[in-house]
Amino acid sequence: MTWNAIFVHEYGILRVAKGSYLTQAHELTRIGDLPALVLKDIGGQSLDRSMPSMPAPVLLF
Repeated sequence: MTWNAIFVHEYGILRVAKGSYLTQAHELTRIGDLPALVLKDIGGQSLDRSMPSMPAPVLLF
């Protein structure tokens, strides 16, 4: 699956899924050659600020 297909799929899910725990997708666009999702700012805190400075192993996710 290409990055473009992944973003199209994610955009489709976010456009139809409803819930207070989900952000809203406003647009699927491109920045240069890369796909980009434009999401509603929910005023939360990014993971890099809320997690300890040591990276977690991928298996924990």
